[in-house]
Amino acid sequence: MESQDRDVEDFPIGSVVVTPTGKTGVVVAHKGYESKFDPFMRVMIKLDGGDRQDVVQLQPKYLRMLNDDEPRLCVNGQLMLIGVS
Repeated sequence: MESQDRDVEDFPIGSVVVTPTGKTGVVVAHKGYESKFDPFMRVMIKLDGGDRQDVVQLQPKYLRMLNDDEPRLCVNGQLMLIGVS
């Protein structure tokens, strides 16, 4: 996945996104800077098909919005895009 200049505001809360591994999830929050040595904002994502603790934090440059016409498949309870390894 290529790096792009994106901001957390590009992924509104409630939007469906795709992670670098092909898993899909819903944006639940935006997280600020962790410390002065960590200058990155992060998007908190609740992964589809997981339990309530399946939440990841990723930088926006690693995410992309999910298109409605993209085929998805369920693997071990996780929704994933078809054709992504």
